[in-house]
Amino acid sequence: MFDTIHRLFKPPPAKEITTKFTEEQVLLIANRADIAPPYKEYLDLASVEVKNGRVRWTVTAPAKSRREIVFIDDASGEIVKIKHVGMR
Repeated sequence: MFDTIHRLFKPPPAKEITTKFTEEQVLLIANRADIAPPYKEYLDLASVEVKNGRVRWTVTAPAKSRREIVFIDDASGEIVKIKHVGMR
């Protein structure tokens, strides 16, 4: 009985997102962004998502007070946007 309930209510498995670039390539692209040197060297967290039908990478650095976020289009490899979050 519990197996049937579990099968009915469990969420569907997440789809694997196919990307053109690897995480290492995206980190190299992000390092070309126009960001102050102390923050640029810590850009090492990359994630991928689908936004408005396009695959987009988000690269950021772990920080408490200030964070730089770089958005990269997977199709072209271009930096779409740089977002500054926190204190300057």
